[in-house]
Amino acid sequence: TYIASFHSIPAGLPLTFAIAVHNIPEGLAVAMPVFHSTGDRATAIFWASLSGMAEPFGALVAFLFVNPQSSASTFGAMFAISAGMMSYVCLSELLPAAYREFPSSSLVTKSFFAGCVVM
Repeated sequence: TYIASFHSIPAGLPLTFAIAVHNIPEGLAVAMPVFHSTGDRATAIFWASLSGMAEPFGALVAFLFVNPQSSASTFGAMFAISAGMMSYVCLSELLPAAYREFPSSSLVTKSFFAGCVVM
């Protein structure tokens, strides 16, 4: 988000919205298993909050590498790296896990494409 906004506010605003929407299920995905395994809300909130700190840390790292003299190639490479990492996690981890949970259901496929539409 930092790099997109630094490069172009019109590019950064929709990305900021998409990440904000994404943070809701991400926080739940961290907090729910922790809460169910420990029964402690404070522990669940702690770990969900800690996992959310990855984004500000990433912004700090980007701040160290991006400056007004950065080329379009630098921005393109950073966007491509981010897209590749997200795609890899989704396709190699999340989607197979969803199909293991509901192997004979078209719900997984429909939900995958619904998520694409939302984003």
